Amino acid sequence: MKFLRFYQRFSLLAAILLCLSTTAQGQDFWSNGIHFNLTEGNTAEVTYMDYDDYWDCFNYFEQYSGDIVIPGEVTAWVYPQYEEPYEVAVTVNSIGSFAFNNCYELTSVTLPNTIDWVCFYAFNNCPALTSITCMGMTPPVAYEEESCFDASTFESATLYVPAEALEAYRIAEVWRKFVNIKAIGSGEITPGDVDGDGAINIGDVTVLIDMILNGAAVEDCPSADVDGDGVLGIGDLVALIDMILGAA
Repeated sequence: MKFLRFYQRFSLLAAILLCLSTTAQGQDFWSNGIHFNLTEGNTAEVTYMDYDDYWDCFNYFEQYSGDIVIPGEVTAWVYPQYEEPYEVAVTVNSIGSFAFNNCYELTSVTLPNTIDWVCFYAFNNCPALTSITCMGMTPPVAYEEESCFDASTFESATLYVPAEALEAYRIAEVWRKFVNIKAIGSGEITPGDVDGDGAINIGDVTVLIDMILNGAAVEDCPSADVDGDGVLGIGDLVALIDMILGAA
């Protein structure tokens, strides 16, 4: 009888601990207009924007648009059972299936060097997508079975990667399908044109912030060295903002 009671208590405790350890996974949260899903090991994946948590249904009128810069790290609130909610810093390591599917007005996306996976149909049917910037020295694993990108995107969009990683992307599965693969900041160097689109605007600010947070070097993007001191930092950000505002 004592053994049975001990076994029952042990089983109940194990079940509670298992529940507590897994409840943090699968939770959705928002950060700076991007929808994430908390995954195992303090990591998160970018998910589709068109899901209404309040109504618990899909809303096909909400989509990502314009220039999107994915952060390498975000802060999420975790709501475990039987415990007080708490904040946790999580690494963004994947682009989930259908994350940017049917985002007709998405024009560019920047992936941080923390991204390891790009899943099924992640950028399917994005006709306005003309620029993809991957900060990682190692090409993320992109699923071949169901295309991450449309055939038209491979032909019309430019893939920007670190200069040292050009060859790696040119031979990597899926990424090698891009007709135009260029080094970040390649071609004529225009200080301030960080995203390489030929214009200096808020899109360059968001890309520069992401580069600074991820510890990018000037060699990765010479045009990001706006103040010309040979180091990417807050000085470049201030100088870039001054350029946009017409103060420089």
